[in-house]
Amino acid sequence: MNKTVLATIITTLSFGAVANDYVPTDAQLTAQRTYHHMENMVEHIEQHGINHFSQEDLADHTFFVITPALDHLYSKAMIDVTNGAVEVTIPEYDEGRYASFHLKDAQHFTVYAEMMPTTGVLT
Repeated sequence: MNKTVLATIITTLSFGAVANDYVPTDAQLTAQRTYHHMENMVEHIEQHGINHFSQEDLADHTFFVITPALDHLYSKAMIDVTNGAVEVTIPEYDEGRYASFHLKDAQHFTVYAEMMPTTGVLT
């Protein structure tokens, strides 16, 4: 079954019949968001593996989700921390260029963010 169809069915069942006055509970919204994010993470792992960064193309009108800045390059990785902390090495970049490092957990909550990180190892 198509993943989008399955997600739609689960969402419809969890939210009940469509009604103008229906307000989903926090638990239902969290479950739907978590399921959606996990779908994307599993797809990324199937394509790129675990602990490997992928470099995405510049976004354009064909992308499913438009990135915050269409002229920025974004990298993405699913990182396994079950055995403890992981070190991420920031590559050198030219002074005056913009760079940021944003680490999010499985539900997209920020756990670390730094603009203009210095070259080196982040733990």
